[in-house]
Amino acid sequence: MDDLHDALQDAQYIGAVTNALRGPSAPFYTPTQAEMQHFTSFQEQAHGSDWLSLENILHQPLGFYFFSRYCEAEHYGNAKLLFLIEITKFRLMQFDDDRLIQAKSIWTRFCTEAHENSDSFRSNSSTSPSIGYFCKRLNAAQCTNHRIVFWRKGESSLRRIETQQLYRQSACEKSVIGVSGGVFNRIQAILSAFMKLDTNSTRSVSTSSLSGKTSESSPRSTTSSCEVNAKSGREVANMTHHTLRCVFDELEACVLWSLEQLHLKDFLSSVFHRRLMIFFFLQHRPVSENDFTKLRVLGRGGFGMVNGCIKRTSAALYAIKVMNKKIIKQKHAERLCLAERKILAMISSPFIVCLKYAFQTSEELFLVLDLRTGGDLSFHLNRCRFTEHQVRFWAAQILLALEHLHEKNIAYRDLKPENILLDENGNCSLSDLGLAIEVTPNLTGRCGTRGYWAPEMLLRDSNNQRLAYTTVVDWWSFGCLVYELLYGKCPFRTSRAKALHEDKQMAYDKATLELNPLYDPKYFSPEATDFIQKLLIRDPKKRLGAHGVDEIRKQKFFSSIDWARMESMSISPPFVPHNELNAASQSDIGSFDISSMSGIHLNEQDRELYASWAYTSADVFQKESIEYLEWEIRNGPCSLASNSQACCILL
Repeated sequence: MDDLHDALQDAQYIGAVTNALRGPSAPFYTPTQAEMQHFTSFQEQAHGSDWLSLENILHQPLGFYFFSRYCEAEHYGNAKLLFLIEITKFRLMQFDDDRLIQAKSIWTRFCTEAHENSDSFRSNSSTSPSIGYFCKRLNAAQCTNHRIVFWRKGESSLRRIETQQLYRQSACEKSVIGVSGGVFNRIQAILSAFMKLDTNSTRSVSTSSLSGKTSESSPRSTTSSCEVNAKSGREVANMTHHTLRCVFDELEACVLWSLEQLHLKDFLSSVFHRRLMIFFFLQHRPVSENDFTKLRVLGRGGFGMVNGCIKRTSAALYAIKVMNKKIIKQKHAERLCLAERKILAMISSPFIVCLKYAFQTSEELFLVLDLRTGGDLSFHLNRCRFTEHQVRFWAAQILLALEHLHEKNIAYRDLKPENILLDENGNCSLSDLGLAIEVTPNLTGRCGTRGYWAPEMLLRDSNNQRLAYTTVVDWWSFGCLVYELLYGKCPFRTSRAKALHEDKQMAYDKATLELNPLYDPKYFSPEATDFIQKLLIRDPKKRLGAHGVDEIRKQKFFSSIDWARMESMSISPPFVPHNELNAASQSDIGSFDISSMSGIHLNEQDRELYASWAYTSADVFQKESIEYLEWEIRNGPCSLASNSQACCILL
């Protein structure tokens, strides 16, 4: 019967992972009027009366979504919102060459063609967004860490009173974005200068209607169009990255002011705003175990199990880590668990398994995390040999993950193949931050897995005190990992290492301190050998990475890596997992016997320890909410059980 049960759970899990058409199985909760009033009052007290200013609304995906739906329903403001989306894409670009191409596209679409053909722009059905248009557009404006973005505030220092004055000077009803005049002239001049065009050749970017006939001055501008266009080639070449990045700041501020003055008041009294408030309320409402449907067991941790799960209101797939409070108490691991929860809430990287939700029951703690369905590298390493090309790709992504942690002064301390998970496409992510820690000047202690420990974790000073260490310990483990992925075994857990001492654990430690790994040319290229040897320098001050991650990026081993494309995950992985269950069998994973916990009792002090455990990722919740609303538009209300008291929110 156990085998049958496991087979059914395996089939359920595979079905959930491979079913792209799955939909929500439960509606969102509908708050009472009293709950909404209390929520609104609390937000106003906490954030002030302008917590729902237009900028604050549009800065959040849900706010932009509902405001855009309102504009779609009222048939105005669409072009302005499209402009803001294109500006977001413009800001997210990493290279000025790409940014200049996008800037020219924005100029042509919103400042030239739309200005000259404003009537046709308004009436042309092809430019009038359809239902859900903005939800589709946002995918083209994603951040590199895959957070949903509609529009994000820029870093403009333009003050509100200056924006107001600028808008008065530049307002233009004939323009679909409500602005023209001097603001356009300054954009045209800067773009022309960047393209090394003189005033007679600006028609390649613009038309005569925007050749600078208006002469309104900006309250912040000190450079005229002619002055900018007259810059020498040397000055043009020296125009800064900041100049191009900020070229649309004035225009963006005016467009936002136009939306605020013409549309915000009506939006705040609309049904779209009321529904937005409901979802903001739900975002602050803690999730519970009832919000998720558990799938098969995927792994076992020190305090409990890891399962796949489905969020019922969105059908989103996640991993859910369940930790038993009594086991934690028995092992005196409360601080470790609290540190893991804290660190998980600090990070946001596509190369790390990140936290989405956290909640608890009286007996257990829950962490809802990214689900990676491609299995871990240890699972695949036991089934095949990796090429250097494959290892280099994953090593680059792991480097980016460690860089993200180190920027936040976090040491990972548990780097090994078992903790590197693949997604369905073959991209990898660090998982299990249970041993990660914020670095302090006196950080000591052995932590992680023997054979991957850095030497400074093992050594003591002349006073027999443990040596303090930093994030540089991770670069030693990184060298061990790259070696193992190429060779098949950790350099300090080989048969040579085990021969150093009759006790296996002592042998691993002795190997870490004394053994020089062998580099068989069959498995290691000269570049790989040189790279790993520099990472496995025992003196942490001389180890590769001690002076920053850039010195690692510049190694010959990584010479073929396009780091910008790697960071944006736009490189196709060289290894794609099979579309199957990439995990150990449930019988091999085993289970926890909590019967031995009968003598452990939880008291009020234990409960107070986890008082701040609850967590909801705002970006994740808003993404799920938008996906739910779009699904409901296509499929109708989510069906409810006959005895349910809940209510769907239908647009």
